[in-house]
Order: sequence, then structure tokens, then C-alpha cells
Amino acid sequence: MRAATPVAVFARFGRPTTPRKVGKKFMRHFKLIRPTTGYFYRAAAMDLAGHLAQMNVSKPKHISLALCGGKTVGGLLSLLIEELMQRDATVFPKLQVFETDSFEPSPERPEPNWKIIMDRFGDYVVTHDLMTLDQFHRCPLTADRTDDLRVYSQRLRDYGGGRFDVAVLSIGGGTFTPGGEEDPGHVAGIFPGRKEVWGDTSDFIPILNSPKPPAVRVTSSPHLLGKSRLLFGLLVGEERRNALDRLHETRDPIRVPSHLFYASGTGESLVYTDIVTP
Repeated sequence: MRAATPVAVFARFGRPTTPRKVGKKFMRHFKLIRPTTGYFYRAAAMDLAGHLAQMNVSKPKHISLALCGGKTVGGLLSLLIEELMQRDATVFPKLQVFETDSFEPSPERPEPNWKIIMDRFGDYVVTHDLMTLDQFHRCPLTADRTDDLRVYSQRLRDYGGGRFDVAVLSIGGGTFTPGGEEDPGHVAGIFPGRKEVWGDTSDFIPILNSPKPPAVRVTSSPHLLGKSRLLFGLLVGEERRNALDRLHETRDPIRVPSHLFYASGTGESLVYTDIVTP
């Protein structure tokens, strides 16, 4: 039996049992976790694998797993395979993988999110007969974006009951472009100042003027992400320290989208960070 990875929890809100009720709403449990130096991705992968293994007991058919793209999640996914194989490989046949957000390749972002998901996770598990390609659901991107999102929403209803069991999200920070506007902590394709996004009850919504290239993309809505049983966040890199500071500010998700992790609901939120507190 491998020894547990040392983890230092430097901020904890709520308890990991039942959600707490504030007024007429239940508030998600939120934990901010800083693993011991050198164990960041391993600790995050162990924790995520543990949650998926627990869901494997309670979910008889499908476990819907939404993944973001980018370099941050790439460091997690290959280790997640290892941890699941050691902990409970019977999770793999139940997984149904979706994108949290999607965009077409552009000169600024030549690698779409889906390519990273497949390169670091999908190709291995399919090649080694742990999963099949039918378990991977890429967001369709055609000229008819309205129909694309309708089809993707239906697919989530078919394989996830209309919600994500787990949504893995990278929290932005720093600036959207070199020397440009501050990124206070965007998640998926949810950017600051977009009040209309927070009032949209669709599962997936188009984004036409993203401050982070490419400008055109689609994203899971805050409404959909807020229904997730587990929101699993990654806040990585000293250059994103401003986003860690914003995470502690008075709750205002329109201004700081990462405050989604505090959203009302009956689920749990975990944010892993490698940023050391002063």
C-alpha cells in the first residue's frame, strides 16, 4: 500500500459531509488545497481518482466527466490514469467525457482543448482498451452553432442526466494577453463582466468576443457547472497569484468568474493550487 501524499490545507470552508444552508439556499462545500511542494499534480490526481471511485459505487451506469484543456490540465490527466488503475480500474467503462469549453484552432491557440484531452488521456485509455471512443464526446463546431449546442446538451442528458458529475476547471489569472487586461480568474469560457452569461439557463452557450484568444468559442454555462456534483479546480503558476487573491474577495462571480466555486448547490468544490502563501 502506497503512503498517502502529504497535503497541507491552508484554507477550508465548511465540512466534507453535508452542504450548509444559508437562507433558503444550500452552499457548496469549498476547500482550497496546497499540496506539499513536488506533489502538486500527484496529490490532485489521487484526490480526483478517489472521488471518481466513490461515484463508481453510487452510479450504476455513467459517470460524466467534463474536462478543460490547456497545459494545466495536461499535467493532471496522465497521472489520473495511473491513479485510477491503482485504485479502481472499473471506473473507466463508466466514464463519459465531455468538454467544459471548446474552440476551433487559431494562430494564437493552434491546439484546441480536445486535442490536449485526447493526447494526455483519451489516446492512452482507448489504445489500452480501458475505454472506447464512444465514451468521448467532443463538442460539435459547425456553421450552425445553435444546433451544435442543442445536440451537445442532448448528449449530456443521454449520458450524464443533464449534469456533470465532475467538472475539471483551470482557473485563469495574470493577463489575457501579454501586457493586456487583467484576468481575475476566468473559468472555462466564462469571462469577467458578462452579466448575461450568468442569467442564461442553457447548458452550453456561445461566446463571440472573448478577451482571451480565440475570440469565438463555446462554453458550459454557470448554470450547468453549478449543478456539478464536484467542481475540481486547478490554479497553477505564480503568474496567477492575482487570481488567488481575487478568489478570497467578496463574492462577485460576474467580476471574478472563479467565484463559481462558491456557488449555491449541494455539491463540493475543491481548488488545488501550487501558489505559496506569503
